[in-house]
Amino acid sequence: MANLGFVGLGVMGGNMVARLLDKGHTVTGYNRTRTKAQWLIDRGMKWADSPRAVAGAADFTFSMVTNSAAINSITEGTDGILAGLGPGKLLIDMSTVSPAVIGMILPMPRFKMRSCETLSPAPPVVRFRFPPIFLACWKQP
Repeated sequence: MANLGFVGLGVMGGNMVARLLDKGHTVTGYNRTRTKAQWLIDRGMKWADSPRAVAGAADFTFSMVTNSAAINSITEGTDGILAGLGPGKLLIDMSTVSPAVIGMILPMPRFKMRSCETLSPAPPVVRFRFPPIFLACWKQP
């Protein structure tokens, strides 16, 4: 089974993690408020103390947060997801943020874009769909 990470365990993210756990996947997760994730920990999710730790533990890290400030706080800095991505690891962001915010994160020179399949009948590329969400993927070569 897949070794997955998930940052942002609100209503949508939490339910996605629950389904992944139900199917037997290993999931390491982080949420700003640990108590809101306790029900997932009780179901077998591994807790990480930072977004960086999630990315370090997983082959594929999903992020799903509510706004631009939240995406910046989980991706940037020494404890951010980008600091924890190693070679060959993949970040899949599904946050509700503006395309401009992702445009500031994606061009970082140590990361490169990778084609992503979306759930809509669209070509396998990074998609900006607003609303409701978009899917962006990038990895460290």
